Amino acid sequence: MKTKMKGNWIFAMMLFACLLFTTQGFAQGMRSPEDRAKMMTDRMKTSLSLDETQTKSVYDINLKYAKKNEEIFKGDGDRAAKMKEIGDLQDAKDKEIKAVLTDKQYADYQKMVQEMKSRQRGGGRGNH
Repeated sequence: MKTKMKGNWIFAMMLFACLLFTTQGFAQGMRSPEDRAKMMTDRMKTSLSLDETQTKSVYDINLKYAKKNEEIFKGDGDRAAKMKEIGDLQDAKDKEIKAVLTDKQYADYQKMVQEMKSRQRGGGRGNH
């Protein structure tokens, strides 16, 4: 009886560990650059009322920078250097995005980016 309970306990702990690691993987945003580019483009299409030509251009830009960001995150180097490099890429991306959007859309895009940054600094949606 004791052995059966011990076996069940070990099984339960292993199941818990698997669930924990799976949840952490999703929470950390383990998405491909294509998935991230699509999500961002879909959000921009809705929020900024992009037409089809703009949507295609914005997706291409988002994908280009999602791939570059992934290379940086996977590469060697300290966190501060990586964050600077990501910031430089974001500046370049913004210039490309600006060329595709109208002035009004770009202003709305900048607000959207600031809101996302605020949420990230606050630790999530509930911590404004």
